[in-house]
Amino acid sequence: MPRVSVVIPVYNVESYLALSVESVRRQTFDDLEIICVNDGSTDASREVLALLESVDGRIVVVDKPNGGLSSARNAGIERATGDIVCFLDSDDLLEENACEAIAEAFARTGADVVTYGATPYPEFRGYWWLNHILSPRRITYEGFQPSLLFEESSHPFAWRTACMRTFLQASGLRFDETLAFGEDQLFHFSLYPRSARTALIPEKLVKYRVSRAGSLMFSNLDDPTLRIRRHLDIVERIFADWQEQGYLASYTEELFSWSVEFIVLDLITLPGEDAARVAPSMAELWRRFFDEAFLDNAERNRRYGHLVRFVRAEGRDGIDGRRARFRYYAFTYGYLDAAKRLGRWVRDRTWGRLVSAARRSPSAAEEGVSLDEQWEREDEAEREASLRALQCEAASLQAPLS
Repeated sequence: MPRVSVVIPVYNVESYLALSVESVRRQTFDDLEIICVNDGSTDASREVLALLESVDGRIVVVDKPNGGLSSARNAGIERATGDIVCFLDSDDLLEENACEAIAEAFARTGADVVTYGATPYPEFRGYWWLNHILSPRRITYEGFQPSLLFEESSHPFAWRTACMRTFLQASGLRFDETLAFGEDQLFHFSLYPRSARTALIPEKLVKYRVSRAGSLMFSNLDDPTLRIRRHLDIVERIFADWQEQGYLASYTEELFSWSVEFIVLDLITLPGEDAARVAPSMAELWRRFFDEAFLDNAERNRRYGHLVRFVRAEGRDGIDGRRARFRYYAFTYGYLDAAKRLGRWVRDRTWGRLVSAARRSPSAAEEGVSLDEQWEREDEAEREASLRALQCEAASLQAPLS
């Protein structure tokens, strides 16, 4: 039985797969299995997986009909035999010492769950929030404390969290296959309260591929109304799980406060008509899980009462989004830090539109090539080289001995 199982969901990633799996094959820690879940790919991903199977006995391929990322991860969990289960997206990379560091962290802490850091890939596409959230400090939590979710750099992104397989089996915890967006956020909100001991470590063990500015992912995320509606779906599932498990009664204020920051700070920046269409859904969600007395009291909260009033009025009352956000930051962090946070928020909002135009590499500037474009070319060449090397390795193993 291997010490570590690395679960890699695979769907139509033929040009990324060889390089991603190569990063797992070259780990300094050899006591592992690599579970690649082919989620009904329609491109050549299955052919690449066949090559990988032929050259490395640690690789296990699971074929299944297309069901989405959560379905693929769940299939990988069911197939895993390792003591520790971790995840890697099929376009990301593991640092060479990742599995060794993960296994050491579990051995040192005796934790059910270990969450580690990551680096944006390429690094120049990182921005303040992403760099911050991918940089946890070193701390071990005994049982659950709200600060693990609401103060630490501990979520989202399931690919930077590993679990003991016995813990996953005993808790029955799996990814929600009915949630189309934000399954990682829900997973962590369900995971941490159930964990008897959780360790955060600062080591950056994953290279997280950040999508190119102007890509489809950025186009979707740049629609704030769509993003907020998707966040509402996430919050509803979290509220329901915490209510069912009894966590909501114990941490009512903490979860409510988080929902204000997670959704309402963005909601108040929507154009008036859009806000008036979305705010009623947030107000209804609060009414389902919090009684009127609690909500009345929340309106009197100096930190976020103005935001609660806006939502309970279903967005009909006008509000200055930036001023309201600054007020929230000021009462939460102080006026000096509030100005910094507002500036970071503005920069992060515009990052996807500006990064390509703003950055030029010295070697490419004369040709008018952006750093984005140069990196894309180099990355494509590296991925193609990895696939060619895999094909040659497979061919050499099949060649008859002379």
